[in-house]
Amino acid sequence: HFRWGAKRIFLPTIPGAPSSGTVIVPRGLTSRIRGIRFKHVDGRTVRPSLMLPDDPQTDKSAYSPGECDKREKLITAAIMGTGGHGKPPTALMPCTVIREGDMAHSILDREVHPEWHGRTRGMVQTWPTEWGKDEHGLWGEYIQLRKGEQRGDQEPGTADAFYKVNRGPMDAGAEIDWVLDSDSDATSAMQYAANLWCDRGEAVFMAEYQNEPTKDVDTIYELDVNTVISRTSKQPRRVCPESAQII
Repeated sequence: HFRWGAKRIFLPTIPGAPSSGTVIVPRGLTSRIRGIRFKHVDGRTVRPSLMLPDDPQTDKSAYSPGECDKREKLITAAIMGTGGHGKPPTALMPCTVIREGDMAHSILDREVHPEWHGRTRGMVQTWPTEWGKDEHGLWGEYIQLRKGEQRGDQEPGTADAFYKVNRGPMDAGAEIDWVLDSDSDATSAMQYAANLWCDRGEAVFMAEYQNEPTKDVDTIYELDVNTVISRTSKQPRRVCPESAQII
């Protein structure tokens, strides 16, 4: 009873096999999720037992409090309610925190959603002792050499050669989440992380690779819920305060 289709996959029914008769179905987060059920080849009606919401927010939705709230409710209500009465599904959700306070940030917060057992991981667990010093430090010099290569001011490979000579003191104190994480141009995972930080900028690196987005700087031209609340007066509606200069 093996079937492979565009909308669902039925794994073979093999007596004794853990995956016997498993059904795999992809659905969009905002598509029809409630009430999903399938009729098994043996006549049983089955409902989802494992849900995998994969990165369920976009860059656009992360900056919309309304969208964040909508997606959070879809996950906690519609998705987690698909197992039926008394049989909540298991759920795993790989996600990226795009900004502080977004949907992923809320789900990962164990005070807000302890049922999700959120864990936040970053590429660099502990930065090297040399990291963060001014441009005269070893990593500062490495970054300048790499940018010089990109501008054409330095010969290709200059930064890499500098790192290989000074790798010991440059890596001292560093702790990387996955030491094998690298690309073909990097000697180590630490160098790979530094290259990403250099090429994509601190804000992108901290969000996409550390799950610790830098806090946005509020200005008078950017409105969010907390800013509006902080400006609310106790004045009755349609009554202009005597001190008001602008309405």
